[in-house]
Amino acid sequence: MPGSDDTVVVEGEQVSGYEPEPDDWEDGREAVTWDIALGSLALCVKLHRDFLAPLSPVYANGFLNLACHSVSYEDLEVSQRDILSALDFNIGSITPQSFIDELWLALPTLRKATEPLKDGWESAKHEIWDRLFDALLEPDFLEFPVSLLTASALLDGLIIALARYYKGEADMKKRSFQQRPWCRCRAISLSTPDQPVKPVSWQVYICEAMNAAKDVVLDVLDVLQIRDVSEINDCGGSEFGC
Repeated sequence: MPGSDDTVVVEGEQVSGYEPEPDDWEDGREAVTWDIALGSLALCVKLHRDFLAPLSPVYANGFLNLACHSVSYEDLEVSQRDILSALDFNIGSITPQSFIDELWLALPTLRKATEPLKDGWESAKHEIWDRLFDALLEPDFLEFPVSLLTASALLDGLIIALARYYKGEADMKKRSFQQRPWCRCRAISLSTPDQPVKPVSWQVYICEAMNAAKDVVLDVLDVLQIRDVSEINDCGGSEFGC
């Protein structure tokens, strides 16, 4: 037999005098709104703030204390995942390391160019990542695609690594000549008071490195479909001027 208007059936039992509580819906909606707001703020800070020196990291408690209701760490993490899912954001997006690995495998010219280096490819990668980390401090680095930033850092890093190698080899040959055991005479000095011998400029080694890396430059531009070297210079690539 159907009950009156103020009677509902709950799991087979009739409960009289039940009235809906609209405040519960409002409280739930407010809680969800706060969760989304905190999740959005946390994502924004992670992307734009707390990895840049001298700013300090913002920990989870800093966000949880902002809410007007009790929010757990798990709730904060779930809200961030929901936001990323709703925006169809792929958290495993392409990184510079992905491009670096693919270029190393795809370009024989790059592998050949790093053969003379003492630690080979590792020496070049150290220089490359130094330039990528420097790019993070630039206010406009987000304006450039990851592929262009990686190409700029890779070419600059390779040239600097080669230039350091060439300078080291030249200095070693110079010391070796001056310390030959069978030569008891003084090393002949080519300098005179009127015409002193100038030390070899760093730019000389840079130009030598650029000449050794010219095929790598062409291959990187071709593989990453970069139209002109000027695009690399625009995003922070060095103009060595040889």
